[in-house]
Amino acid sequence: MKFKMLTITRGLYKIMECKISVITVCRNAGNTIRETIESVFQQNYVNYEYIIIDGLSSDNTLQIAQSYREQFASQNIMYKIISEEDNGIFDAMNKAADLAMGEWIIYMNADDSFINNHVLSDISKYLYEQYDVVYGNTMRIKGKEKFLAEASPINKITKAMPFTHQSCLTKTMLIREYRFDLNYEVADYNLFLHLWLDGYQFLQTDVTIANYSVEGYSNQNKYKTYKSTLHIKHDFGLLNKDSLIQKIKNIYFRMLLDENILGHRVAKIIWQKYHNS
Repeated sequence: MKFKMLTITRGLYKIMECKISVITVCRNAGNTIRETIESVFQQNYVNYEYIIIDGLSSDNTLQIAQSYREQFASQNIMYKIISEEDNGIFDAMNKAADLAMGEWIIYMNADDSFINNHVLSDISKYLYEQYDVVYGNTMRIKGKEKFLAEASPINKITKAMPFTHQSCLTKTMLIREYRFDLNYEVADYNLFLHLWLDGYQFLQTDVTIANYSVEGYSNQNKYKTYKSTLHIKHDFGLLNKDSLIQKIKNIYFRMLLDENILGHRVAKIIWQKYHNS
């Protein structure tokens, strides 16, 4: 792996350019894939490759991706497109990790995009050898609304995911070793929790990395995510998902998500009193 290093002695300031693998996993994303690809192509950081893993799309996703070959070639950016059947998003993400040539991986899936054209340059300054995962903030987008979701300290990971996988870079060798476990709906949470519990080093930055679309993400999906994270925490011995206390918490959270019943209002009152006490 080649590094370009500039050192200013008095400031001990180092800029290191490490090769990054940007990976997009998609299926039938013809309406959004162009924006994702453009956000990658427009990066002013040049030491990266771009891999698209398509799950046999039946729309024009593949044609759009193929149309960018010459543009990436003109910038000497390695551009790979694989289209084949897979077992879902995390299976495709594992496949991509096996193909990656970079030392670091960032997953920028269809519907999502880089926040600006210099974010890879900005975040590359933090890719030092002593860190294993480097992460930042995310701009969440729902329709015309945007709101900044600031990342949390990594010690909060036993409670919830402190960042989105679109806003973190992970050493490729670790993803190959640990893999995204297809037994979990939130396999990204499982992987990063596993890495943290095993003592790997995380670095939180103040860089906002990705635009992340939450369009169509329903309360039903939120509850599935919640239940899957409980399963993961249970399997790591962090809680007992079958305990009476946890079952009460499950009912409370379900009520909190339900916008149409009295229970939702009751749950909100309980939540407010708990946090104001």
